[in-house]
Amino acid sequence: MDLFDVFNAVLYELRTGAQWRQLPHDFPKWQTVYTYFAMWSKPLANSEYSLIDLLLKKLSLESDYEWDDRYERRS
Repeated sequence: MDLFDVFNAVLYELRTGAQWRQLPHDFPKWQTVYTYFAMWSKPLANSEYSLIDLLLKKLSLESDYEWDDRYERRS
């Protein structure tokens, strides 16, 4: 399994608001994607931010998308 595919599936879910079980079949299994999302959503040691927080902030700086604190995309 490729973690890049898992991350793309997480971004897809956050962008579309689809339910985890409705992820397209070309992504890894929804259970796998959700497990990684839950793990990546926990605050990092000595930080109030999670890995997902930091990655979405970086993506916002490098693209036209902005993500708010609840992982909702703003155009």
